[in-house]
Amino acid sequence: MVTVILDATIGFLESLQNHSSHVELDPEVFVCYLHPVLLRWWDALNRFWSGKTPYIGFED
Repeated sequence: MVTVILDATIGFLESLQNHSSHVELDPEVFVCYLHPVLLRWWDALNRFWSGKTPYIGFED
């Protein structure tokens, strides 16, 4: 169950970032609306897509 929730969360955030780029909207405008937990996943996605980490996850 946790894996499904995690996959859905990552999928939602990726979709939000992807769709905003297609309408020339900076995806970072959504950051102020994210719950702290979602913000951690948002940052993890950004690190992954920028090549700073080989996986999507938290770095403590």
